[in-house]
Amino acid sequence: MPVKTIEYTKTQNVQISSYTTESFEYYFYFPFAGDFDIYPANAARNGKIVATALPKTFPVRLRRTEAELKTISDIL
Repeated sequence: MPVKTIEYTKTQNVQISSYTTESFEYYFYFPFAGDFDIYPANAARNGKIVATALPKTFPVRLRRTEAELKTISDIL
């Protein structure tokens, strides 16, 4: 369920220059534990999709898990 908005899907038209990035925050409430997939972002030029982000799965657990934070992958 989306939080802070009522939109389950959203289109944002953003024009960015070369070698720049843009960040967007979004919030969700997960009513139960499980693995939840989201639709990846994509980029279009002249109405045609030219790039798509990799799919993402959010693992939602009943209790927070502690990582050992020994490697950069653990930290990220």
